[in-house]
Amino acid sequence: MLAANILLSACSHQTKVAEDDVVAANIGVTNIELLDQFVENVQKNKKDSVRVIHYTMEGDPIFQTLHFNGKNIDYTYDSTED
Repeated sequence: MLAANILLSACSHQTKVAEDDVVAANIGVTNIELLDQFVENVQKNKKDSVRVIHYTMEGDPIFQTLHFNGKNIDYTYDSTED
C-alpha cells in the first residue's frame, strides 16, 4: 500500500509591516502609541499620517491609512490583499 502525503496550505501574503505601522491582530495591538501621536498632531494642526493594519480570519491584511494635511484628514481603506 502506498502512503499519500497531503499538504494543505492557507493563503498567506508576505506583507511588509513597517516599524511605523499600527498592527491590530487577534493577539493585541502593536505600536498603538503611533495612533495616539497622530491624534495629538491633528489637535496641534501638525501634518502627519499613520497606517493601521488589520488582519482577516484567514490572515490577509486590510490597510487603513489616515493622512492629515494640516486641515483635513484623508482616509484610505485598502483590501486588495484580501
